[in-house]
Amino acid sequence: MRLVNVETGRLEEFHGDTPSYAILSHTWGQDHEEVSFQDIRQEGPFQRRFGNKLHGLCRQASSDGHAYVWIDTCCIDKSNSVELGEAINSMFRWYKESAVCYVHLADLSARDGKVDPEQFHRSRWFTRGWTLQELLAPTNLRFYDEKWCLLGEKYEMASAIENITGIPYGILLGFDDLSNASVAQRMSWAATRITKRKEDMAYCLLGIFDVMLPMIYGEEEHAFIRLQEEIIKKTEDDSILAWGMSLSLDDGVETRDTDINLFGNALATSPADFMHSGNIVVVGNGDSTIEGLEAARGCLPLCLRLRDMEAGQTFGFLNCRFKDNKDAVVGIPLFCITPGAAPREYIRPAGSKAVLCMPTSGEDSTPRPIRIRASLPSNKAALSHRKYGFHVKQWSGLRDTDLSIIDIYLEGQWNEDRAVLGTIIDIRYNTVRRAWCKVRQQGENFKDFVFALELQIQQMEVYASCHLMVASRNTDLGTIAQAAASSDGFLGSIIASNGCLKLEIKLSQDLPGSKLYMVTLGVLAEASQPMNTMVDADQELKILAHTKSILELFAKSWSVSLKLSKFKKSLENTEQAQDPYLLDLIGKKKAIRSQIALASQSVQELMAYSESRQRQWHHSMLTSLCKDLQLKDHSSTDETSNMWQTLKSIELSRTPKGEVL
Repeated sequence: MRLVNVETGRLEEFHGDTPSYAILSHTWGQDHEEVSFQDIRQEGPFQRRFGNKLHGLCRQASSDGHAYVWIDTCCIDKSNSVELGEAINSMFRWYKESAVCYVHLADLSARDGKVDPEQFHRSRWFTRGWTLQELLAPTNLRFYDEKWCLLGEKYEMASAIENITGIPYGILLGFDDLSNASVAQRMSWAATRITKRKEDMAYCLLGIFDVMLPMIYGEEEHAFIRLQEEIIKKTEDDSILAWGMSLSLDDGVETRDTDINLFGNALATSPADFMHSGNIVVVGNGDSTIEGLEAARGCLPLCLRLRDMEAGQTFGFLNCRFKDNKDAVVGIPLFCITPGAAPREYIRPAGSKAVLCMPTSGEDSTPRPIRIRASLPSNKAALSHRKYGFHVKQWSGLRDTDLSIIDIYLEGQWNEDRAVLGTIIDIRYNTVRRAWCKVRQQGENFKDFVFALELQIQQMEVYASCHLMVASRNTDLGTIAQAAASSDGFLGSIIASNGCLKLEIKLSQDLPGSKLYMVTLGVLAEASQPMNTMVDADQELKILAHTKSILELFAKSWSVSLKLSKFKKSLENTEQAQDPYLLDLIGKKKAIRSQIALASQSVQELMAYSESRQRQWHHSMLTSLCKDLQLKDHSSTDETSNMWQTLKSIELSRTPKGEVL
């Protein structure tokens, strides 16, 4: 440990038997304003440019009878990473063992020895991460303004400091041991504090949790994950999981979105996540629900009581609660990603809130073994900006067919020189992304081939598939893509024929886990595959259009039928049967029936294609519904409601998926 001699101003090094010393707590100014280890070694002590801080510290310590002082700016050789790591791990102990700690508030100026309470509250010293341990560790701590005028001692100002920091009075004055405060509570004290480097937000808390860590600058938020892992190894306090607190009870939890954010972890990403955890205390006998840390798999084994909510959430109950609420315990939100496994593996979805859960009578209180994904991936950005691509290889056996890509429709980029379709996806969310390509055979007026390349994200897993069809040359690719978003009739086939060529599309990967998929189109013999699985995009567009048209006609027919029924019931005699309003409704009904007859004829024209696609049920349903609409008055509300639901079900028809990797 190096100390500055207050008389000579020079550094002296001690290995054991360290003399009594005063220590400085302060906030750093600009780098050129601070005295570094190299400055004091090369230029000597007490240079004028060293400023008021070091001079004032030495003067104050000397007047108090201390021969040595310690200040972080010049007593640590920060160019030596080993020394810096040892110093950071020893910092809390050095402050605790000091004879006195001087807090220099460079942004405060006292008047007549008194400080404005608001000015004291706003001092940046209360906003810095490193000063938290410097407040807690020393027994004897004094505050000074910019000119080194004494403002008061910690015990005199403890009430004000408690209001500013949220740290209990007894902890501030050392009446209660730090370990008596829950992990979540101690984390909350740092929730609003900042450090210059992200890693330091973890390193400045080492002494508060009595753990040690190697310094790895460059890892950013992962340092805080490592800190929590070390805390878990040392303590049985599971309040370390009580972060992201909502202040409402579980009956106020909002319903989870269908597309849940499938990125999340058991551990917090920073102390800020513990903002509302300052009143959390451990309950029961203090036994932890955490059963260790499987570092290799990044999973946290726990044994928790679980509650499945009506809104779709699952909450795991911790052995901790709010200090002023003895009935409710903290429940952490969970989402199961391995429902069939034992023990089940969960994530805590990002953005979800922990809540206070009230026990209910008859509820299963048996703890169940589970695992939660514990830590962030090494590169968090890679999840939300993961690049995937499809490379269209040379046509297999198609050299003399003159096939070429004539149109691309996708959310991403097409590199024509490399024949690569690229896109960036966020695998944290369940979604489907498709790229569409139109391929033309030169020469005769054959139909074009259209293939869709699909990436489907389910629970952070990516599944690739492909689909092949034909379409007229004048059919817009964007129209097909948009229609396929509402009807899966366009999907499901990897074979297509334009009357001249019969092609098959396949996907492959050169390496398992590769993010680049190889797309190959090859020629098939005409008899190699049955035609009844092939897709014609033009016919699918017609089916979709007719389905929508019939739905609209049914809605109109239903509306007119209801009006007719109500009006007929209101007629008092047969003479009113010539009422203009009634005649108008009857006319509308006849017009709708004529339109339905035309729609029925159009459906009949699609019969051959429907049968070839093994969709006879689809065709027969449309036909029967058209007849029903023509022949019935729909006087029964139940009947019309059932027919409406049947029609809507047509929209949900789904053919088998294409080739999936």
